[in-house]
This record gives sequence, structure tokens and C-alpha cells, in this order.
Amino acid sequence: MGPQPPQAEERAHEAHKEALNQKKRAAEPLLEAERILKEGIADYQAELERRRREEEDRLREEARLAAAIAAEKEGEKELA
Repeated sequence: MGPQPPQAEERAHEAHKEALNQKKRAAEPLLEAERILKEGIADYQAELERRRREEEDRLREEARLAAAIAAEKEGEKELA
């Protein structure tokens, strides 16, 4: 099998280009869906982290108040 005539090479090249274009067009909606999902996952993870920090702050404040109440009660015992 020898070299292809120039017309056959050109047709093969055009067919290859068309196949690549079809592949790209088929992949575009999938890539867009992936981008949207990844964005949604990142937003969800950020919200979870925000809630975690909020709860951590609440628990820290609750512990601080409990310690202050306990210290106040100790002070009352010492005065009695």
C-alpha cells in the first residue's frame, strides 16, 4: 500500500477534523454539567464549614459562660 493521493489525504484530514468537532460538541454539555456540579459541591462544603465554625463558636461561648457561672458560685461559697 503506497502513499495516498493528495485528494484522499485531504478528505481523511477533513473527516478527522469533523470527528474532533463532533467529539467536542458532544462533550460540551458534559463539561458544563461538571462545572455546575463542582460549583454546587464547593458551595455546599463552604456552607457546612460555616455552620461548623458557627456551632464551634456557640459551644465555646457556652463553655465560657458555664465557667464564669461556676467561678461566681465558688466566690459565693468563699464569702459564706
